[in-house]
Amino acid sequence: MEENTNTKKPIKVIIIAGIIELCVLLGVGGAVCGFYVSQSISTKVYTVTNQNGQAQSISTEDMKKEIAIDTAYPGVTINGKDISGKTKDQVEEMFATEGTPNVGIRLSVEGTDYPVDPSVFKNTSNLSSVIDQAFNYNKTSTNTDETEAIVERYQTLGQLTKTPVNFDVVYSVDTSGVDSAVRSILEPLEVSPVNAKATTFDTVQLAFVIEDYVAGLDVDIDSAIADVKAAVDAKQYDKTITVAAVVTEPEISRQDLEERSEEHTSELQS
Repeated sequence: MEENTNTKKPIKVIIIAGIIELCVLLGVGGAVCGFYVSQSISTKVYTVTNQNGQAQSISTEDMKKEIAIDTAYPGVTINGKDISGKTKDQVEEMFATEGTPNVGIRLSVEGTDYPVDPSVFKNTSNLSSVIDQAFNYNKTSTNTDETEAIVERYQTLGQLTKTPVNFDVVYSVDTSGVDSAVRSILEPLEVSPVNAKATTFDTVQLAFVIEDYVAGLDVDIDSAIADVKAAVDAKQYDKTITVAAVVTEPEISRQDLEERSEEHTSELQS
């Protein structure tokens, strides 16, 4: 038996070959013929799964039209908020004031409150990069085959309405300026104790004129700084922090000097 060496050619090849042969017979130029060939490829119909899980027949050209939009895709959210159909500028405006806390922390020293300058607390976030990620989601593909990439993106787009994709923004407050701000408030409150002292001698009363002592104040600045940072980390942005402060007594009081003065006066009178 003679072996049949004839093999069946793929249908697409036969169609393309037929178009080329027809162009030759009709004397059509290469550019026009090439247009028809490319059209036969680009209008190829694919069967894809739509958002309802059903098979759908659609051409690559129609898929390209549906995925080629300049706004965020349906089903894309940032912090749970839908951004679909919005331009990048609109998304940025949407989150312009989001997650920017007003910090109002006060330091209480011996019953007096001292507010920490709010401008010290700098709000930071990854909002800009998250907006880029969300807006550009599914706008490109890692697939190197152009047609397969189109099909992949189209099917992902169809599934987004059924299974949304969320991007989270992380907000934080920069506390690098807290140390200097707290020190500028508390250091002037620290006072070293001053002993009572005799300034002059009253020759009529035969007694020393005594200038009273001044008590000191020792403030725990390092703990105050740590407490402010801990409050910010815990998102306790409106808080009064009691600062540990110890009153320090001098070594020599007014009473000490008066007693000494009386002893000295008695000695003079005797």
